[in-house]
This record gives sequence, structure tokens and C-alpha cells, in this order.
Amino acid sequence: MALKNASKKQALAVKLTTNESASATLTAALDKATAHKLKLGQKVGTLKAALRPGTTTLKVKLSSKAAKAFKKLKPVKLTVTAVVADAAGNQTTKTLKVTLKK
Repeated sequence: MALKNASKKQALAVKLTTNESASATLTAALDKATAHKLKLGQKVGTLKAALRPGTTTLKVKLSSKAAKAFKKLKPVKLTVTAVVADAAGNQTTKTLKVTLKK
């Protein structure tokens, strides 16, 4: 899992690579202190998608409330978690810490 870019378009582009068909659930979350400071919940974006073998770029759209709140803070630290499951039900979880800058 690699973060391609954190654009100003209110979405995170995340690159995932698999060697077989799978389903993925991506979650973007704030730490508790930042969420409280911005008056938001900890989860600020989620995405469910089906993956084919190879590399896929997925865009996790941020909630509109979160996107507006992020304009107030300069660097925002997020944790992006990807849970990928294949057809047999085997799950893998990867976590990536990301800093969004203006």
C-alpha cells in the first residue's frame, strides 16, 4: 500500500497491489485529540472496492465536514487503514500514517 498523493480535491489517492482478485475496505481516520479539536468523528473517509490482480489506485473521498475543517489546520495527520480479503476469506490489514499539507 502506498499513498500516491494527498490532493486538495478532498480525496486521498491510495495505490494497492494484489496478486489475485480481492475486496478492499479503506478507512481514513484522525487521532482522538485532532478529531476532538475539529469537532469531528475519528473516521473521516471510507471506501469499499473490488480489486483485480495488479496495481489499482483508489480514491478515498473525505467527508465534506472533514474537508472544510482541514482548511483550518495546516498539517493534518491521518491514519489510512486498508483491509484486503481474497475469495477464500484470508484477510490482510495494512496501516499507513499520512500528513496532509496545504
